[in-house]
Amino acid sequence: MPKISIIIPVYNVAPYLRECLESIQEQTFKDFEAILVDDGSTDGSGQICDWYASKYKRFKVIHKSNGGVSSARNMGLDIAQGEFIGFVDPDDFISHDFYEKLLHRIESSGADISISDVNVINKNGFAIAFFEQTKAQSRESYAGSDIFRALMKGEIAGSCCDKLFRNSLFYNTRFNEAISKGEDTEVLLRILPKTKKAVFEGKAKYFYRMRKGSSIHSNYTFQEISQVFLVSDLIGTTKEKYFPEAGGECEFFQWMIKTSGIIRLFADKRENRQCIK
Repeated sequence: MPKISIIIPVYNVAPYLRECLESIQEQTFKDFEAILVDDGSTDGSGQICDWYASKYKRFKVIHKSNGGVSSARNMGLDIAQGEFIGFVDPDDFISHDFYEKLLHRIESSGADISISDVNVINKNGFAIAFFEQTKAQSRESYAGSDIFRALMKGEIAGSCCDKLFRNSLFYNTRFNEAISKGEDTEVLLRILPKTKKAVFEGKAKYFYRMRKGSSIHSNYTFQEISQVFLVSDLIGTTKEKYFPEAGGECEFFQWMIKTSGIIRLFADKRENRQCIK
């Protein structure tokens, strides 16, 4: 069985997909399986996945009807054989030693999660100067309720892609397929009570592509706002049940994600009105 299972949900990202998959194929750590879940792509992304699977034995492809990123990730989790789990979004890419560094850090520390740096790039792959590179924290590890506090304070990103997880964290835990906004944060909130220790590895680099049209930068509908509020409610429930000693940073994070969602909802309505005029 492979040491690491890397799950890549794929939907209509043909211009960026080869760069993503090449960065995975060229990893210095070779004991992995790459599970490509084609979520009903219509732009040729599925054929690109097939080509990689035919050329490289570490790559395998599942084709399914469109169900969203959580559905695609869950299908990957269902067949993952690795002791550790990683996620890469198909329009992003990773440094050549990404999983070598994260695996060494998680195994040498006995942690449940290891976390990388994140570099924000534009659609052409160039660094965005406005966004400061996310550095691995000066505090190298967190344990217990401090992991939850770090998520609330933004010291740990609410993303699954900059992390390597022990597979055991996903036993009886899957992404909520009813949520398309905040799905990473939602599943992290359900994983953290099972997490004893999280560590940072600053030499591993995840390159996050900020582009128009990606799900995280699209504006919100009223239905999606309700999903954001559900995630906010889960934050409060998680604190009360597992981390009652967490302080005001929890309430601030709840306020922040609700406010951000409302702003993006009304930004979308304003754009629509301008289009109608």
